[in-house]
Amino acid sequence: NLTPSQLTGKIRTSQIALGRHVAMYLCRYLLDSSFEAIGDAFGGKDHSTVMNGVQRVEKMLKNDPALSKTITELKNKLKIN
Repeated sequence: NLTPSQLTGKIRTSQIALGRHVAMYLCRYLLDSSFEAIGDAFGGKDHSTVMNGVQRVEKMLKNDPALSKTITELKNKLKIN
């Protein structure tokens, strides 16, 4: 439920940061985009910021079934399985 400006902006509250990281994760694994390209799409973020966000989501997926369910739902909404 985040706006595009929240995803690409500089606000780093936990809810917005998690949403941003999940969006970066989806871009990386569903679109096979480079870290640099994702960073550019997210308001000029550095590639290392994108790498950190993707890695954080990967770690969380191992221990958080709710996040896994949410990402599966997002994939279904995007019609990507």
